[in-house]
Amino acid sequence: MAWAQSQHLAVLLRSGDAQPPLFVFDLGDDDFRFYREIAEHLDAGIPIYGLCANGTTETDDSPCSIETLAWRFLAAIREIQPKGPYRLLGHSFGGLVAYEAGSRLIADDESVTFVGLIEAEQGTASLHDYAVWVRNYCPYVIPASCEMFTLSHRRESTNAINGACAQAYARLSAAASAGRATFEDLGSLAEAIDRRLRHPVAKLSRAPKPFDPLIALRAGDGGGIPVFVVPGAGANVAYFWPLAEELPRSSAVYGLQPRGLDGEQLPYASVQAMARLYVDRVRAIARPSDPIRLIGHSFGGSVAYQMATLLRAESHPLDTLILLDSTAPGAEAERPGRYAPAAVMRTLVDIMEEYAGTSLIITDQQLRALTFDEQIGLLYRRMVTHKLLSARASAQTIFDMVRVFKANFSCGFRPGTTYPGSVLSVFCEQDQVGGGGPPHEIAAWRRYAPNCRFASSAGGHMTMLKEANAAQLAAIIRSAWEYSG
Repeated sequence: MAWAQSQHLAVLLRSGDAQPPLFVFDLGDDDFRFYREIAEHLDAGIPIYGLCANGTTETDDSPCSIETLAWRFLAAIREIQPKGPYRLLGHSFGGLVAYEAGSRLIADDESVTFVGLIEAEQGTASLHDYAVWVRNYCPYVIPASCEMFTLSHRRESTNAINGACAQAYARLSAAASAGRATFEDLGSLAEAIDRRLRHPVAKLSRAPKPFDPLIALRAGDGGGIPVFVVPGAGANVAYFWPLAEELPRSSAVYGLQPRGLDGEQLPYASVQAMARLYVDRVRAIARPSDPIRLIGHSFGGSVAYQMATLLRAESHPLDTLILLDSTAPGAEAERPGRYAPAAVMRTLVDIMEEYAGTSLIITDQQLRALTFDEQIGLLYRRMVTHKLLSARASAQTIFDMVRVFKANFSCGFRPGTTYPGSVLSVFCEQDQVGGGGPPHEIAAWRRYAPNCRFASSAGGHMTMLKEANAAQLAAIIRSAWEYSG
């Protein structure tokens, strides 16, 4: 069995009344014996669903990290419960997956009232390969009622997954400043869980700050129509400055910054949630009678597309939507989280090398041999060596940027509807084939945007926005807006 059908991952263990369900994560025991014992002590009105990965085989779209496995389970959870409040419980490795699923729900501004993690021995030896996933897992501290429990009678184990999970639980407990309640038997533990479910205690490990994505890149000098630009995955809007300087002087230019670059916020886990926030801020700036002008680069093209869809549904006028070297939603984009951690880092390194015009001398073999923290350290040292980053800068800056990149890069996007408005997709020259872009990209964008036109501009994926090429790109964009006007 492959991973394609999310509904096959969820099993109804017990029906209940109108209460929100409890989702339990079991990554090694597909008859859920552990949770069936716990359920005997829980409120009988709580529906319980089990999520289990057993019975699957490695395929091209198989998860390859805790983050990607959590995303796959979330698809099943949302089919059962589209909106919160959500309640999640997992033990051992399953507890870490439950925690990551809770992080992603909170990142999309959903309500999560309970995340329970039980440190208990994982008895299935088949999970030993997951130990690598645990060592590479770098969780966020989430503002939710996260409870950590320990079964004191568990045996000390040399099993790789148990040792890795014990270390991960210790790190998470320290980061979240969360104590762990210890219980002698499963019944006492289950009763404590029942009390928490009945009376959740809100815990804020970090007080969330209001997040405003809007950054003014350039003021307009003539009351022109403002322009809103959406950067690529994990990118700071600052790289739009050369293009902003070449756009009509009468128009103010605003960037929509990804959430999480400050290290204080969770990055969004879906294009849809990001687009909703951005549209709220755009509405506050744009005049109701003026058409909104959106530009999205790379991953930002998907966000800009979704923003345009939302604004059109509100009958707000839009100018031609500009997509800069943006991959159309398709087979790869529709399988979020399919990328291995080393492959994601490889993509980021390639992007940085192209923009900087130099090699950072980081090989695939190096990346595969390193944990996430070690990859961050290597990237930081190489950037300092090649003077892409000041030696006075903290490695935390790179850490935060990489985590946002990973979250954006792996969240995927499948439009819920086509966009019938005017669209211009601009490819960089190195991708140009005949009519202005790779044939498969042209066909894919026309499937979602029937009125999409295509062009190409000088430079590569990143360098098309640099000073040497910004004037040509701006001329193409201005022409598109004049054409649609």
